[in-house]
Amino acid sequence: MPYRCAARLLAGALGLMGLAQPGAADVLDDALAAAGVSRPAVTLPRAHGPRAGLPLTEAMLSQPLDAAYRAGLVEAAAMAGLEHVPDLVVLASSLLEAEVAVAGVPAEGMAPLLAAADPLAAAFDALAAAFGGPRPTVLPDESVLARPLRIEIGHVLLAIVRAERFRRRALSHLPASLDRPLVLRQALAGRSDPFETPDLRLALGAVDYPALAAGMQGLALAMADLRAALATGAPTDTAAWEVETALGRIVIDLGGRDDRREMAAPLLLVDLAGDDTYRFVAPAGARPISLLLDLAGQDRYEASTAADGVAAGVLGFGLQWDAGSGADRYEGGDLDQAGAILGAAVLVDEGGDDRYRAVGHAQAFAMGGLALLFDGGGEDRFEALTQAQASAGPRGVALLVDRAGNDHYRLAATPLVAPSAQRPSVNVSAGQGMGIGIRADHIDGRSLAGGVGVLLDGGGDDDYEASVFAQGAGYWRGTGLLIDRAGADRYQSLWYGQGAAAHDAVGVLIDRGDGDDRHEAEAVTSLAAAHDGSVAILVNEAGNDDYRLGDLGLGAANDTGVAVFADLDGDDAYAVAATACRAFGAAPMAAWGSSAERVIGLGLFFDLGGDDRYPCDRPAEDRQWRWPRAHAGAPLPSEAGVGMDGEAPWPFATGPMTARSDGAPKGAPLWRADPRYRVRP
Repeated sequence: MPYRCAARLLAGALGLMGLAQPGAADVLDDALAAAGVSRPAVTLPRAHGPRAGLPLTEAMLSQPLDAAYRAGLVEAAAMAGLEHVPDLVVLASSLLEAEVAVAGVPAEGMAPLLAAADPLAAAFDALAAAFGGPRPTVLPDESVLARPLRIEIGHVLLAIVRAERFRRRALSHLPASLDRPLVLRQALAGRSDPFETPDLRLALGAVDYPALAAGMQGLALAMADLRAALATGAPTDTAAWEVETALGRIVIDLGGRDDRREMAAPLLLVDLAGDDTYRFVAPAGARPISLLLDLAGQDRYEASTAADGVAAGVLGFGLQWDAGSGADRYEGGDLDQAGAILGAAVLVDEGGDDRYRAVGHAQAFAMGGLALLFDGGGEDRFEALTQAQASAGPRGVALLVDRAGNDHYRLAATPLVAPSAQRPSVNVSAGQGMGIGIRADHIDGRSLAGGVGVLLDGGGDDDYEASVFAQGAGYWRGTGLLIDRAGADRYQSLWYGQGAAAHDAVGVLIDRGDGDDRHEAEAVTSLAAAHDGSVAILVNEAGNDDYRLGDLGLGAANDTGVAVFADLDGDDAYAVAATACRAFGAAPMAAWGSSAERVIGLGLFFDLGGDDRYPCDRPAEDRQWRWPRAHAGAPLPSEAGVGMDGEAPWPFATGPMTARSDGAPKGAPLWRADPRYRVRP
């Protein structure tokens, strides 16, 4: 579909278009009336300038009752891009406020390649002309590598030339002394000397993000074309060849052998088949771009030290694409498996029962850039310790999209690498759909709003395990979304999990389908819990579900914010361990006598179908209840809490409210390149 249609869909998510409420609004109107607040009053302040979060965050804070709707628009955009990975890169770019959707190498750039006697040699000439370095003296002839594939590989080389130019533009305002070791040290330590210069925090605001996005989009388009060409016109020769360039090594292996490689991440590596093992080691110098395409086999990818794998974008671009259906293994440390800082990183695995293991800042992690991990299906396991599985730091967008299968997502509590403030004996998870900012008000004031982390699971009976801040969670003006589209799922966390947010942030969990789900949060502030001016949403569409909470959740706004819990159908069971039972539409305040008393603090609980079981005194079948106000004589907006159990339609939209008007089939890509600029042999 034309890009302008995609722009309209994303504009709705980012808050650039008005939203008409659906007609079935009686339940919401009744709840707001009982809480003593009006619809216009349900808003939280937008931030401006350096304090502001990304557009999606600001839109959700400004219109909390539309947060699930906007999350559904992001979901729809991602689902529409499943058949074309570059569309997912465009989606991540849009969420990053990088309004660019390049069409690849333009016609005038491809023309010399197409006219050359040897397109591959012409592409190497262009690479050497742009960045120096040797030209290869010997290339395989057309009996080994036919002209159509020579054009496609040449196309990738031209995309590399353009991407490197975009990269240099994007980072041109950064100090020269902000090198890779300093970036890694400051980012992975999670803290720095407040007087150290350069400061990574300041650098995040100096990046040209449209240029960064354009470079990765062009690489993704070229690699998608090469993958398609090799799938339909694979060479029959078994030759392998490699060449050094100014930007790194290029390896083309057509043999289909079971290879074992130990090497620094290459500029470009193409492997046709075989059960391969890749062990990536530290590069000798700068490695601004790395691309890998493996067409088939049960492969193993290892990178034991930080950012040494292909799918790492530190001050550059990394794209790793496994196109087979084998059971692949990914073993990494920090900043691997789609980890980006001041760059962009993409990992694609098209299928198979895969296993991903890392320490942290991985499996779709971004700070100052974008990260995408797309898995096309299978029974997959994702394992890490901290800041992984769709974790977005400041000026970052991280997407983890798993198309299908019974998957297991685990952010382990131990071994301890990042102790959480809430429970120091376990790691801060900060993942599985998490936007996390940098809070420095107690250090030097250089705080930064968090990014947008989105985990979208397309279906299956899935397990989610984490400790603190996870499963649709936000911190310090960041946004985390977890959307599971089907299955009987299990969610387990401790603190700030499953639609939870703190300090002007947003956390949303949407569980679709009629599976019998289990939600468990042993500690507090979970299951639709908003703290300190935040927005927290948990929507479960159907199924006989089980909810177990320590305290403070199930639609609880604590010290201002907006929290909405909704179970739309099924015979559900609820349990709350604490006798205070700050749940089921709660709005407690820890202290009074400040301007916060006039800020919205709204907790809403809805169970709109089935025969349900409740603890505590207030909630019960077929009734409405209110949170007891501390100041009944002055109905303050900061302590507005209401719950309802009954048979009623859901009053909120949780996705696009209108059908596609362009005639495109459901699931069509959001954006396709203009064919005038896509030159194929």
